[in-house]
Amino acid sequence: HKEEKAVLERYMPRLAGEAWASMKARYAFVPKNPVFLELYEGRQPFSIRTSGLPNIGIQGVCFGRVVAAMSPKSEPFNWGNVIWHELGHVFAIQQSKNHVPRWFTEGLSEYETIARRPEWQRELDPELYLSIKKGRLPGSVAMNRAFTHATNGADVSVAYYASSQMLVFTVESFGMSGVKKALELWGAGKRTPQVIQEAFGVSATEYDQKFRAWAMQRLSRYDKQYVFDERPPSLEEAEAKVKAKPNDASAHAELAFAMTVAHKKEAKAELDTALKLDPKNADANFLAAKVAAKDPAEVERRARVLVDNGHDGYDARMLLADAAEAKKDKAAMRHALESAHRFDSSRPDPLKGLLELAIEDKREGDILPLVRKFALLEQHDARVWRVYTEKLVQAKAWDELVTA
Repeated sequence: HKEEKAVLERYMPRLAGEAWASMKARYAFVPKNPVFLELYEGRQPFSIRTSGLPNIGIQGVCFGRVVAAMSPKSEPFNWGNVIWHELGHVFAIQQSKNHVPRWFTEGLSEYETIARRPEWQRELDPELYLSIKKGRLPGSVAMNRAFTHATNGADVSVAYYASSQMLVFTVESFGMSGVKKALELWGAGKRTPQVIQEAFGVSATEYDQKFRAWAMQRLSRYDKQYVFDERPPSLEEAEAKVKAKPNDASAHAELAFAMTVAHKKEAKAELDTALKLDPKNADANFLAAKVAAKDPAEVERRARVLVDNGHDGYDARMLLADAAEAKKDKAAMRHALESAHRFDSSRPDPLKGLLELAIEDKREGDILPLVRKFALLEQHDARVWRVYTEKLVQAKAWDELVTA
């Protein structure tokens, strides 16, 4: 938009030039010029221009030689993250002659942003852990299905994150030279199994096994804590499981969750059945706590059942934090949030709660250390970065301020 042109021209070409030079050197490849960057003042013109529909839920898209994105004035998001990601697609799409699989180019662009700045990455470790553990994540040959057969936005986010971690693993294991060779092999018309074998020296099956072992080692902190699976089974699948195992509390808890998501009034009866069959069942107690959200005593009781019966972890501690907040018990809330953060430092909610408490209690010495960690998990929230930079100015931490 002409009213935004002056400020965007001050920053956009410089960042794009840095991305271009970095990728050109690492891929040993120069895409065809010119490549156009188009930024739109609002979601509707951006959506119509890119898809023909008035509202698509993305901030940027690459067409090979055209990158279209929202302008940073239109919505709160990190425009640098998006532009760097989309320029990564220019290289992957052109170097592979438009034959790169969706998972590989998305993972590669996500890898590019992770390598550029530590906060430019997604935080979906528990979702990836459960996806691998429960066999929901396709292998490399079928990985495109994670995008094309996603049932909701959360599935798409997990597909992006899983792809990013597959490429982090790939670069660590086989180097950028292997990535470059894979793109060239796809460009030569070879199929994914052959590309993986020739570029990385392992079969697709071996690649998948190595990635899963690498990922599960990195995610091993979840092996020793309770993690609630927020992806419900289908109603039909859950009903069939209860029919096959009518005395299984976990099966009834799964059905209660599926019914809750489907807004079925029978959900409460299923949950009661699960708790009757096994009063200590983890999923049933977690769901019961969520159902009792307006009753802090009940939420705390259910959370204590989890903690006292070997199901401690981030989810249990966040329930305790919710109960303490409802009771206005700041000390208990702070303790629960700190425990949750220790169980899983990749999730932003505990840090957000601790930061709000520190600001409210005027504990100035705690604010900068907390907001420093929080900012790394909230790359699209300008408010967090504003507080971060203000505190750095107050601390006269000039070098860190320039980076932030």
